[in-house]
Amino acid sequence: MNLLLDKICLVAEPSDTEAGDSGSPLLSKIDDKNWVQVGVLYGGGGCSEKHPFSTTQHRSLYTPIDCDWISRVTNDEVKCKGW
Repeated sequence: MNLLLDKICLVAEPSDTEAGDSGSPLLSKIDDKNWVQVGVLYGGGGCSEKHPFSTTQHRSLYTPIDCDWISRVTNDEVKCKGW
């Protein structure tokens, strides 16, 4: 498993994640009224490349939502769409 291929690396400006934030959702707005959760905060750091538009070094790692796992552990009671 390649850690960075299985994670979402996010440059968080103007805010950043702090200790204790692990497990927080990463949301994406899909239209004027709806948001979807696309990830769960895994931790800070771990992204080695500096983002070209970032003025800071703050990066956060998120684990993408695993729809197969959610379906399996909820016995198909919860449905989600992969991204």
